[in-house]
Amino acid sequence: MALHDGDHLLVGIDLGMTRTGVAYSWNRRPFKTIHTWPGGLDRLPNARDDKVPTTLMYRDGDLQGGGDLQQWGYGCDFEQPRVEWFKRYLDPQVLRRFQDARPDRAYSSEAISRFYKDYLTSLYDHLKWVLRSQSGDWRRATVEFLFSVPSTFKSPAISEKYLGYIRAAGFGQGGPNHSVEISLTEPEAAAVYTVTESARGYQPNEVLMVVDAGGGTTDLCVLEMTGTNEQPTFNEMLPVTGIDIGATNIDAAFQRLVIDRMDRAGLDVSNNPDWKMVNSTEYEVQKCNFGQPSSQVPFISIRVPTLATNYDNDAFGIRKGRMLFTHDDFRAMFDPQIISIEHAVRAHLDAFGRIHSQKQVNYLVLCGGLGSSAYVRTELTQRLIAGSRHPRARGLEILVSDDPQLAVMKGLVIDRLRKIETGQPVLRIRRARVSYGILSAIPYDPKIHDGEDIVTDPVDGRQYANNMIKWIIKKGEKITPNSLIDLHKWTSAYNPGETVRIKKDQIVISHAEEYELPESLNDNNVEHLCEITSDFSRVRDSDLKAVHKPRPWHKLRGELYYLLEYHVKVLLGPADIQFQLWFRGRRYEDEDQSLSLLWVEDNTSDAELRQRRLRRIRGRHAMANLA
Repeated sequence: MALHDGDHLLVGIDLGMTRTGVAYSWNRRPFKTIHTWPGGLDRLPNARDDKVPTTLMYRDGDLQGGGDLQQWGYGCDFEQPRVEWFKRYLDPQVLRRFQDARPDRAYSSEAISRFYKDYLTSLYDHLKWVLRSQSGDWRRATVEFLFSVPSTFKSPAISEKYLGYIRAAGFGQGGPNHSVEISLTEPEAAAVYTVTESARGYQPNEVLMVVDAGGGTTDLCVLEMTGTNEQPTFNEMLPVTGIDIGATNIDAAFQRLVIDRMDRAGLDVSNNPDWKMVNSTEYEVQKCNFGQPSSQVPFISIRVPTLATNYDNDAFGIRKGRMLFTHDDFRAMFDPQIISIEHAVRAHLDAFGRIHSQKQVNYLVLCGGLGSSAYVRTELTQRLIAGSRHPRARGLEILVSDDPQLAVMKGLVIDRLRKIETGQPVLRIRRARVSYGILSAIPYDPKIHDGEDIVTDPVDGRQYANNMIKWIIKKGEKITPNSLIDLHKWTSAYNPGETVRIKKDQIVISHAEEYELPESLNDNNVEHLCEITSDFSRVRDSDLKAVHKPRPWHKLRGELYYLLEYHVKVLLGPADIQFQLWFRGRRYEDEDQSLSLLWVEDNTSDAELRQRRLRRIRGRHAMANLA
């Protein structure tokens, strides 16, 4: 099919911790998935896979992205050093924890930036080749690229950075009607697919908890069904949330077990046998099939590529160059993740019960790669149903979504299709994931502002407590998609003839619950999100409100000054926030381009990381000298 003027292509992209998937739809036709990917010399040209590995390989085995990019995805040599599992480190707080814990192995922020740009550029070039080979020249068509983010990316600043990398890779730049958007969080997209495509069907007023357990994170979303069976819709009942638990934790535990056995057996591990084994097809098959009735064999056997095929060591479970694992070995890798998921589910049910004390959660629906595991479903059923039932989920059923590993990318496309067809999204009401506030100066009161920053206004001469927070949107509040929220009405005073009218305002966020929200920037649990610069220099004095200061006894009237009154309104998306400047009842920057944003970056510097690495190296040398 060739694309022409008026044609519409939707592309949903799920960039995952371990694998990335893409679904698409031409002109509202049933969606398809990209299943042809470039590969190495041993990969057949017609090989079909629904997802591609989220991996990169640089020249000379560089793991900091300093050299030339050599391969990506299936093109990476799985027996050579490669970059993987980098997705979570876009969050600067997660990156900082990694740098503090492992300064010798941690990535720098520049490396993470390089990984995202290189992977997204490679992905875009391939998608452009595949889709244009099927549809012809797409430059004149409307093409929408729809992305998602995990719920663990809580700050809109992270989404803004991600969007920058997406656009820099070429997405949205291929034609005048090409665009990019972070349209849903991952659990929301999985929920859209679950409620619209399930063969089972869900009834109005039924409550579902969707648990999207993937490679790096597990995201949770509680929703109440609305609409009809033919046109299902839903409302969020709690803010989506997530934990850093996923299948990569199982992989890491497997690698530690392999290294421990080989070390104790006195075998050479310098060629990274654990890394080669965890990336083998054998291991992937055994991990995915674990817990199924057909997988109940006495031992799980996986080839050790660095050993000869006639090597035996029964003391450490190695026969004919293959390492043997019991079901207890695999349970020990899976169970910590399942326990963490159970705790997250129960905590979410606790929060649900505090707000919706008369409602019950009817279904828990599993999605994602880890969520598709038969063992995970069996164990969660044992813990949540056969064991101690939660009072807000007494009749709970645990189900697995259709195509659980593809739910996110398909949900992105389905939601956009529904908006085009009906003018409304599948998700009708969201819940704010964080609280948004503004820094303001309020009249000083010595009884309540002790220890705060006190300033004197040079125009009106009054004292104010500075950097106080006015919370406008609070965590958990209902958000209607595409509705403007009036963030605040600002008032600034200017002297006559003062033509430079540039106002800077500070936006902050907090992850605290409503009853714990801080009152000032000096308190804990508050983060500086961005600075809004509003330029009213072209506004005439006649458009401002004229005010006179109190009249001194010897003058007929007080000195004249002007008040500038304006509003900042926001569109709060699933993972981002857009600001609009309003003056005299209409959007101002449409006319004057007078609003700009400065997102506050995390203060982690790569110079600090280099210093920590240097101290670690010096510490090792000192210990060696002492020895």
